[in-house]
Amino acid sequence: MDIKGLKKIITAALTGAIIFSQALPAAAYENLYNTEPAGISADSYYEGYSKIIDEYKGAYEEVLKGNKNIYGQYPQVNYMFIMYNNGKALYALKDLDSDGTPELFIGEKTEGSRSYTLFGMFAFKNGSVINMHTDIGERNRLFVLDTNELYMSGSSGAAYSSFEICSYNNGEFTVKDYYDWADDVTTYNGSSITKEEWQTARENTESRIADLDWKSADSFADEKPSEHITVLFNGTELSFGVEPYIENGVTMVPMRAIFEALGAEVSYDFETKTITAVKGERNVVLTAGSLTAYINGESTALQCAPVIISGSAMVPLRFVSESLDASVEWNGSTRTVYITS
Repeated sequence: MDIKGLKKIITAALTGAIIFSQALPAAAYENLYNTEPAGISADSYYEGYSKIIDEYKGAYEEVLKGNKNIYGQYPQVNYMFIMYNNGKALYALKDLDSDGTPELFIGEKTEGSRSYTLFGMFAFKNGSVINMHTDIGERNRLFVLDTNELYMSGSSGAAYSSFEICSYNNGEFTVKDYYDWADDVTTYNGSSITKEEWQTARENTESRIADLDWKSADSFADEKPSEHITVLFNGTELSFGVEPYIENGVTMVPMRAIFEALGAEVSYDFETKTITAVKGERNVVLTAGSLTAYINGESTALQCAPVIISGSAMVPLRFVSESLDASVEWNGSTRTVYITS
């Protein structure tokens, strides 16, 4: 970090202002709830977010009783929510980086107004829920822009104020534009600008604050993803006698339907429990219960061993598809697998 950046952080600490992403690198954010081992599919965000929602609902019930000395009981609840909240606990889900997994926002909104107060932002990354900002406060605010960027502002009163526009991707903020006002000097990305330019930039940014789809925390149970997994092959949904399922982050599907959709000839040896698929010059062999498969005679390790369920051989979808030169994409929020061949 350069001297200028360090000076800003020290100034912020002394004045009470927050230089959001410069003062709090993403690597320092706390992993809150390890809902699953790292590397699982992102559809498990619901379980982690439910814990955050439950904390805010519990805190709100205490506030209704007039009890505000509850910080230790609800560690992820922002103190602003406890001290100044006048409405119910609201949440909004928005997928800022279009990765199929939404980020969770906790806030308060005035009825019929676009304005809202944000108390917390949480994200799901590598099997964990992370608190993206623990320092949202009375003078440190966070908003979502209509471009899916984040607008962050911090102030220590009339003497110091700053705001920045950040992009967000996979649990990381990237500062795109930074505006600073300290000791009556205004700057943009470190270069001097006039007060009028600074104020115009702020007004233009605030005019782009997006209205989020706020819902009562009591309705969060409605967000639980369906257990059903949809498999689309070249845009057409495949049907199976045995439902696909996820095991240790691996989507398991009935072997025959997938292989035949990919144009392979399939055979199964009941004595050896060996599954064989042949497509042109490609030969794929898997064995029920074995973590080793063979592609044209060369061994490769599987994440999950094939199993037999109700007479159907369940095999790892991604391995099977990619071994026969098909591309696979997974959308965790809709629990949909896209196979293109």
